[in-house]
Amino acid sequence: MWFEPLEATEARAAADGGDFVAAARRVLSSKQIRHRVCQKLLAELAPQLIELAEETLKAGDADAALDQLNLAAQCGADPTRLQPLRCEAELLRNKEQADRNWRDRRVNDARHMADQGRLVSAVEWIEPVADDPVPAGDHRDWQDRLLKLDRLVIQIREHLDRGQLDAARERWSQAAGIYRLDPKVVELGQELNQQRRTRQQQQQTTGSQQAAGDQAKLVDGKPADGPPNPVTPAACQAGETAASRVPLPLPLPLPLPLAIDSGGNSAFTFSDGQSRVLVLTKGEVVFGAASGPATDDSGIDVPLRSRLHGRQFLLMRDGRVVRLVPYSSTSVIHNSQPCRSDEPLELNDGDRIELEHGRLKFRVRRPTDSDDGTVVLAVDPTTVVCDAGGQRLDRIILLDRTCNIASQPPAHWCLPDLPGEGLALLRDKAEIVVEPRGNIAWWESSAVPDRPESGTPIVGRLHVDADLPETELLGRQWLGTGSESCVLELQRFPLLHK
Repeated sequence: MWFEPLEATEARAAADGGDFVAAARRVLSSKQIRHRVCQKLLAELAPQLIELAEETLKAGDADAALDQLNLAAQCGADPTRLQPLRCEAELLRNKEQADRNWRDRRVNDARHMADQGRLVSAVEWIEPVADDPVPAGDHRDWQDRLLKLDRLVIQIREHLDRGQLDAARERWSQAAGIYRLDPKVVELGQELNQQRRTRQQQQQTTGSQQAAGDQAKLVDGKPADGPPNPVTPAACQAGETAASRVPLPLPLPLPLPLAIDSGGNSAFTFSDGQSRVLVLTKGEVVFGAASGPATDDSGIDVPLRSRLHGRQFLLMRDGRVVRLVPYSSTSVIHNSQPCRSDEPLELNDGDRIELEHGRLKFRVRRPTDSDDGTVVLAVDPTTVVCDAGGQRLDRIILLDRTCNIASQPPAHWCLPDLPGEGLALLRDKAEIVVEPRGNIAWWESSAVPDRPESGTPIVGRLHVDADLPETELLGRQWLGTGSESCVLELQRFPLLHK
C-alpha cells in the first residue's frame, strides 16, 4: 500500500481552498519532493500559478505577481509562458518604484517647505499625494495650522483696532511662527510697527512737555508751592537726557531673500565691525593670488596676498564631504604633510592648511555633526585674505544648506553680542533666506530689492534686536540702557568666475 507524503496531503487541501501559493510552497518544502504524488501536484499547480499571476498583474501588484511566477517556474511551468509575464511584471515593478520615489521626493520637499515656514507652498506641493495615510496626516496638520493662522490674523486686527499693542504683538509672534511669509502677516507687522512707533513718539512728547512744565514752576530754585528744591547740575543733566531721549527703532521683522543664479552661485559678506565673513554657495571654490585686477579672468574666487601667483588650491564640496585639491604648481601643506595634486584630501574639523612654508594659514571648522556639508575656513590672524571689495576676511563659509550664527558655540560664526538664539542662513533651491531665531531682524536701508537678480550689488545693514515686549522696551528707554541688539553689514558681490 502506497502512502502519500504529509506535505502532499496538506498542499492538496490548500489548493482545494484556492491558496495555490501556499500549496506550492508546502510541496516544494517536502523532503520527498521526488515522490510521484508530489510531482503530480507540482505539475497541476504550475498552470494555476501562471493564471493567478496574470490576475495579480491586472490588479497592479507587481511584487506578488513575480513571487507567483517564481513559484510557477519551480513547479516546472512552461518558460514560453513565463517569460512574457515576467517582463510585464518587471516593467510594472519599475514603474511602481518610480512612483514611490516620486511620492517620497514630493513628501520630503513639502516637509522641507513646512520646516521653513512656507505652509501654503507645502500644502499645494503635497496635495497630489495626500491620499496616502502618512502624507495625509501632514496635509491635515498644515491645513489646521493655516486655519489657526487665519484666526490669529483676525485677532491681531481686532487688537490693533482697539489699540491693544502688547496683545497684538503676542498674536503676531504666534502668526509669524506659523507662516512668516504670509502677506497678511507681513502687512499686520508693518501696521503694528507703525502704531508702536507713533505711541512711543507721543509718550516722548508728553514726557518732554511735562519736564518743561516742571522746570517752569521753579523760581530761583524753589517750587511755586513747596519747600526749597535746589536744582543741581546732575538734576539738570538728567532732565536734559530725559527730554532729548530718542526712542529705539522698532524692528519690522521681514525675511531677506538672496538670489542664487542658475549655476547655484552666490557670494556675499557679513561684518559686525569686528570680523568679516565671506559666504559662498559654489560647489568648487578656488584660492589663489591673482596677477592682475579682480576683473581678470583668473578663475580665482578667494584672492590671497601672496608671493605666489595663480591658483593655489581648490575646495570641492560633495554633499557633506569637502575635499582639498592642490594645484600641481604649488606647495600646499595639510596637517604638516605636503599634498599631492593627484590625491584629493577629505577635510575634517581642526585640519590645518598652510602655504608658503607657513606664511599663509587656515583652520578647518565643522562645528555641527549633522549631515549638512557647510564648512568654515578660519583665516589665521597673520594671513591676509580679502573679498572682491578689498576688505580683509576672518573666515570663509562654504554654505551647503544651513549656516548657524549665534552668540555661543556650536555655530559656524560666533558673535557675542547677538541677541536671542541667533540667525540662520537657509539655502533653498534658488534663494538664501536669513531666518531670525529668538529675535527680530530688520533692515535699516530699503535698497535691498525683494527678489534681487544674481550679480546685483547689495549693500545694507541687518539689525538684530532682542524680542522684548513693549513695556520692557519702554522701561529700557527710560533707564537709558537700550535693548540688546547687533548690527551686521551685508554686501553682495557679483561672481566673476562661475
